[in-house]
Amino acid sequence: FKGQNIIPTMSTKAAKAKAKKTGSARPYNRYNIYFVLERENVVLSKGGATKWSTSSSSSPSDEELHEGLNLPPLPSRFRHLNLPADWCFPGRAGKRPHRRTHGVATFRELAQSIADSWKTIDEETMGFCSAVEMALKKRHLELLALEQAKSATNTSKAPALNDLKQLKPKSKPKQVKPKQ
Repeated sequence: FKGQNIIPTMSTKAAKAKAKKTGSARPYNRYNIYFVLERENVVLSKGGATKWSTSSSSSPSDEELHEGLNLPPLPSRFRHLNLPADWCFPGRAGKRPHRRTHGVATFRELAQSIADSWKTIDEETMGFCSAVEMALKKRHLELLALEQAKSATNTSKAPALNDLKQLKPKSKPKQVKPKQ
């Protein structure tokens, strides 16, 4: 692809490693939040089992993540959904267990219908998705700042590589005797 400006992006492996290192994945955007809600709504309306019908809600280790996060109430369109406390956090479940699909629609059909409904979203739902997005971004930045502060204190306690080199005794260079 000569002549094209290609912006290098982070590989999936690198992104996962970075998320693991920082302790949190990148927060959902408005569309991701809407997709989660609308998927549950569509699957429930067609008589399928929802994503969370068999799983429990958040684990005790997630308390730091939820602490101080005030989400607005669900819009009237989605109030009937029974969502766990961590529904809006990406990657909270770890590795996804294998289970049968709901059988209501294929992912492609679901994605297409949700994308079409996103184009005609009402103000209440859009406001909710925007508010949740902003709350998640704020919380994500707080967690990153905490992580950076922790790593800064940990590195200040550990001796730096240059300090270790200075502690190591230097060997004297061999002196060459002049020939006579």
